[in-house]
Amino acid sequence: MIRLNNDIITDTNKVPLGLYTLPALEFDVRFTAFPPSKRAPTDQYYGTLIFTNSGNNIIYIDFGDGSSVFTQSFTGNWSWVTSNGPLKTYPNSNSKIVKIWFEYPWKITSIVSDYMYFYGDFIGNIGLYKLDTLDLGQMNFATLNSFKGGIYTNFKLQATGNTITALPDSISRSRINTLLLGGSTFNFSNGTTNKLENLINIQGLVSFSINGATKSTTTFPSNLKDCSMLRNLDVTGSTTIPDNIGKCAQITSLSLGKQVALVTGGSNGGCNMTSWGYGIGEMSNLVNLYSEGIIGSTTFPTTQVIGLELNAKLKNLYLGSVFGTVSEVDTFIDNLYNQITTNQTPGTITTVPLRGITLSLRNFGGAYTKYTPRPSGTFQAPTDFVLNSANGTPASPLEKLYVIAKNYKWSITITGTAGGTTTQTLIP
Repeated sequence: MIRLNNDIITDTNKVPLGLYTLPALEFDVRFTAFPPSKRAPTDQYYGTLIFTNSGNNIIYIDFGDGSSVFTQSFTGNWSWVTSNGPLKTYPNSNSKIVKIWFEYPWKITSIVSDYMYFYGDFIGNIGLYKLDTLDLGQMNFATLNSFKGGIYTNFKLQATGNTITALPDSISRSRINTLLLGGSTFNFSNGTTNKLENLINIQGLVSFSINGATKSTTTFPSNLKDCSMLRNLDVTGSTTIPDNIGKCAQITSLSLGKQVALVTGGSNGGCNMTSWGYGIGEMSNLVNLYSEGIIGSTTFPTTQVIGLELNAKLKNLYLGSVFGTVSEVDTFIDNLYNQITTNQTPGTITTVPLRGITLSLRNFGGAYTKYTPRPSGTFQAPTDFVLNSANGTPASPLEKLYVIAKNYKWSITITGTAGGTTTQTLIP
């Protein structure tokens, strides 16, 4: 029975209401097994289907072929990966509608699915479930017609199998804190028709990412600066910072590129930056500027970071593996040094522009094998250097980093040895 304030709720005929149920989630499967994993058990990236649950529950699966309903009690999360083997095999890959439901549907708070052969329209009835997180990647949905919107802490949709050129209306009328629409499925290159101006209608939007989506310099709407709650923006794949991003004073974290793969022989799914564009001078609340590239790329700008000298709050500048040669690293450091020393004096106060910044010029993960080259020279005080007073005359990029670290209070991480994979942190 359902109680409210310890009173039993009844219908108009005084009949007590039972526990509520929800219609089954419906999946269009066109594969010879369920779950319909796109990956072999030995693949690094395996198929995943996870239902986050609190307490005890029972899952029911109607495989859509007239066979017996699969039933399983579970505590905590119900999860399946490719290596578990199929729950059901079929004689062919004809379309069948698989239905999944739960004894206690209100206990399901998250659905994560990756690398699954789900086709047709979006997951049927999913909008009726109260989910904190809906994370779907590498699907084959043709449309999103059945999705009517919802309330989510995290909503992630990547590689649906069909090109989407505009922000779906069902998403723009939702309440979402973190929204990721990624992969080549999404083509937002036409700023006139991509409907990204409707982002402002998403209630509670704090983080937005179009990592890997097709973009252009006109992708981002002029009203992006008016999305008052937006703080984190990931525009991985962009070639520059257009004015409609550079004018977003509310943004605290901006990602210009994130790795998809950075292994020997791997590829970069992220950073395509070729210029600083409009710059960050008007992003007055920006704290973190983040970019990851791939070794060997010669496109990332080695010029001064436009607007850096105007931004007092920026304290983290992460440029992992964006420079592929010693020459590129050295050129960037030369230009950065000139920008700092031209626009700021030595000192200990770090609440002003160009002081107290953490800079990374190395790869982001120890599991990867490629690192940004070490700058040339020796990390030492240049001639005529005086702590917190005079910069002297640095003769190499590493001497310039010494001045930046000691007289401008930067913490800088670089590759530890020439050609090596260790790191060295240069501290004030």
